[in-house]
Amino acid sequence: MEEQPIHTLLFNYFSGHSTPEEELAIWQWLEADEQHKKIFTEMSDWWATVHVPWFDSGKQADFIRHFSAVQTARNIREKRFHLHLLGKIAASLLVLVTLGAVSFQAGKQSFREEESVVFLETHVPFGGNNRITLPDETQVWLNAGSTLTYTEDRKKNIREVALQGEAYFEVSPDSVKPFIIKTGRLDVRVTGTSFNIQAYEEEETVDVVLVSGKVNVFLPDREAEQELEMMPDTWLSYHKATAGVSVERVTGTDCCAWKEGIIRFTDLTFIRLVPQLERKFNVRIQVESARLSEEIFSGSFTADHTLYDILEEVNVEKKYTWTRQGSSVIIRDK
Repeated sequence: MEEQPIHTLLFNYFSGHSTPEEELAIWQWLEADEQHKKIFTEMSDWWATVHVPWFDSGKQADFIRHFSAVQTARNIREKRFHLHLLGKIAASLLVLVTLGAVSFQAGKQSFREEESVVFLETHVPFGGNNRITLPDETQVWLNAGSTLTYTEDRKKNIREVALQGEAYFEVSPDSVKPFIIKTGRLDVRVTGTSFNIQAYEEEETVDVVLVSGKVNVFLPDREAEQELEMMPDTWLSYHKATAGVSVERVTGTDCCAWKEGIIRFTDLTFIRLVPQLERKFNVRIQVESARLSEEIFSGSFTADHTLYDILEEVNVEKKYTWTRQGSSVIIRDK
């Protein structure tokens, strides 16, 4: 038996280290007061949009300070829990049933239904990512800095998504009602399959990676609309400047590692790696080194790597130096 304050239990939960017994205690706290659910939602948003891995190691201290401020403002009494060693299966089931309704969402979401049309919009800020289930049961993982708008017209048998950013889809099969993704540059049409689309406005390409099934890619901005059929383990890149298309063979699952918090890259210049780091860590990176901009890297970083860890790996030969100014990092030659 162990006594734990609620802010410690919540910190463990958000950082991914809570035990089934601790999650059960959180469930009890949530059920005790509707205000607790509002606090939980607010802390979820704060964790996603503010506290991402940076240089500092004071996550828990920052969390407790913010949590205390929320409690003080709402006059919520602190509570300590005695954790009884319950069976892990029972605890997990209770958490699945209850926490699922207020689970951690890294971003903002809106939903409305008008007659036969369903609308859903969700946004994930820099520094976060999120997994959502659409009304048709399609599973979507949204990467940092992404916005997805879903429309389902039940009268017209249409499921349509507008995407800005990056998302991995596991589309619920429906041969009668195809699933269409619009990116502004190309459209993707599927009936049931797994694939990844990267369509950030600032990137030079729109990329589609097919993991399983089959997708048709439409290029509406060409002189004659063109349709391309993709097969599993292929990567299609649409080059915005030239309207050209390139296709290569890949291992599809490796290209979607970001949804597990992993950055994976092959023969990539540092300047092209920078946007991924900026989105993941919610930071501005200014490279004042021509040599570093063109240096080529291959490798991967897990969700446990901080920005500091990554810059240390980049600077393994100690050729560069960096300074932090607010939410910016400036990198220069030594």
